[in-house]
Amino acid sequence: MKFCTVSSTKIPIRKRMCLLHQFTSVSTSCDTQVKDSSSDESATPETSYSELQQRMQMHAASGSIVKALASLNSMKNVPGKPTVYDYNSMIYCYYKSGYVNFNELFDVYIAMKRFGPNPNALTFNTLLNGLILVGRLKDGIYIAQEMIESGFLPSYTVLSKMFKKLLNLGSVVESLTVLDIMLSLDYIPSEHDINGLIHGLCKVKLIQQAYVVLLALLGKGCFCSAHLYNPILWALCKFEDNNSALAFFGWLKKKGFVHNVYSYTALIYGYSKYRLWDEAFHCLHEMENEGCNPSVITYTIVVKFLCDVGNVDEALCLLKKMDEKGCDPDLVTYNIILRELCHQGRTVEISDLVRVIDQRGLSPDMYTHSALAGGTLKRGKTEIANKLLLRII
Repeated sequence: MKFCTVSSTKIPIRKRMCLLHQFTSVSTSCDTQVKDSSSDESATPETSYSELQQRMQMHAASGSIVKALASLNSMKNVPGKPTVYDYNSMIYCYYKSGYVNFNELFDVYIAMKRFGPNPNALTFNTLLNGLILVGRLKDGIYIAQEMIESGFLPSYTVLSKMFKKLLNLGSVVESLTVLDIMLSLDYIPSEHDINGLIHGLCKVKLIQQAYVVLLALLGKGCFCSAHLYNPILWALCKFEDNNSALAFFGWLKKKGFVHNVYSYTALIYGYSKYRLWDEAFHCLHEMENEGCNPSVITYTIVVKFLCDVGNVDEALCLLKKMDEKGCDPDLVTYNIILRELCHQGRTVEISDLVRVIDQRGLSPDMYTHSALAGGTLKRGKTEIANKLLLRII
């Protein structure tokens, strides 16, 4: 399944990297370069093949690929030489030098394809490993694709390493390309890496692509845990309409997936965000009926959105329900309510809540003091507010 063909933002899987566009016009430049440089190092008839190999490797290891190519050219005096293994040795030694000119290196690769000897599996693996090592991952994708088109298969280890590095860099579009390659070879990345990709896609609002990744994994018979589909559900609730989120929620249920507290919390977030209180509280009731107890985060989300619209009384009722259900509110929950009580100047409730915070053994933080200071300022008690602000500082 090509991820690029199923989204509104097309991802060009076979796009050549910027550097590689420079080589589309290469015809015989590399071959000419070899011939021109042969005058620098003439090979006498008695020069042995092994001596030329050593000379070539020495030049490559010193970072001079031009002189290394001259030594390769001199090998033509030996029947059947140079071989692809000589080229592979030169590429390997050139990487080891630490002074790689990638324009020159890709010139060599293009010349091998056009004039021979044809690159073999070792050529591709050497190029690919080197590119990954130095972080030229987009070029690595190109070489991996070239390798497959030439009839060779990159290893799971190499592709997985490239996939991880791209994820660490936040390059989710390129990561999709590597995943496409891996799945085409029946290579399944670890759940941790897939989770990282789906999270990354959802973070940049590429929700459809994240959904396609999930479908592709299911198509491969992979077990997909809540860690993989919950980020998609959350992204739908945050960035799209609730209908899409609810449809995805229902689709998961029909597929036999078991929703957990984070699944329901995502829906509750979406309902609360759009002030759909009946639906939010119905969802709270439903998750309890399913044996999934709301967490302090679940309740705090509803409390936060209630306080945002000034409905602090409903938030206080929910706080009481939390106690009844054995779900202890944390300081974040209390601070949200305290802030709104201070905005409304409700002195009695403020005192009661501060007392509860103290009885629970919670230590007021900067947000607690900030909420109290804001409330006292609003009531004109400047001196008390100053003292509270000094505590924060």
